[in-house]
Amino acid sequence: PTAPQRAAATAPAATALPMSAASLARMAEQANAELAQLSIAAQAGDRLAQRTLAERYEHCTFVNLARADYLRGVEHLADGASDPTGGPAIIDAGRRIFARCGGKEGLRFPLTAVRSLRRQAAAQGDVASQAWLQMATLETLDKADYLDLIEQSIAADDLDAMRYLGQMAYRYDDDGSHPVLGELAGYALQIAACRRGADCVAGGPLMDQFCQMGSCGSGDYEQVVRHELLAPGQLARLDAAIERLTPLFPGPVAARR
Repeated sequence: PTAPQRAAATAPAATALPMSAASLARMAEQANAELAQLSIAAQAGDRLAQRTLAERYEHCTFVNLARADYLRGVEHLADGASDPTGGPAIIDAGRRIFARCGGKEGLRFPLTAVRSLRRQAAAQGDVASQAWLQMATLETLDKADYLDLIEQSIAADDLDAMRYLGQMAYRYDDDGSHPVLGELAGYALQIAACRRGADCVAGGPLMDQFCQMGSCGSGDYEQVVRHELLAPGQLARLDAAIERLTPLFPGPVAARR
């Protein structure tokens, strides 16, 4: 998603609570253990592990390359916050990101490793990795192939794939032929993924990334879209797009691994 642009409306949403130093330390310890387990499983050919490991590499390279510099950068962002409550929230989000990336200084994950893991998972039929590889290119995927990936992600209830594909929807004109075409349909698809269980809440990885871009007070992703990314006049169309999407999903929410 694009960097948030503050709208006049105020989002009535809960924000994440700060974590104690002990909790952050436990999160970092758990992250290191998970990284080791993911590496073993990915090498053994587990496609979900390959996908998850690629995401960890993608998000943590610049954190672990120089961890002290990362924290100083977070403090610099906080110092520049225009909202008095924004500075502490930026620091809290930065600390959570720091902890989720473990505690290994100089641990660098090249983009080639990210792409290699994504390609391995995609070759095994992982829809999210297929979508990520397409999202990472500047070329617009053929509409029929895009819609095929949409259908696969919805049938599998693959929330990561839905979020990635939602970020590609703006590339296709909304001609009314399908409810997943056009910018608002992209937001609707990502909101649908959130409603079905994707981690879009305050204090989660996605929202902590938004907070580092200056959007810390809106709570969850849906509130960010409604109060910061869209104009008030677009909200009725967003709701209509969500309503058009809803019948496409399988009935019960699938169990999450």
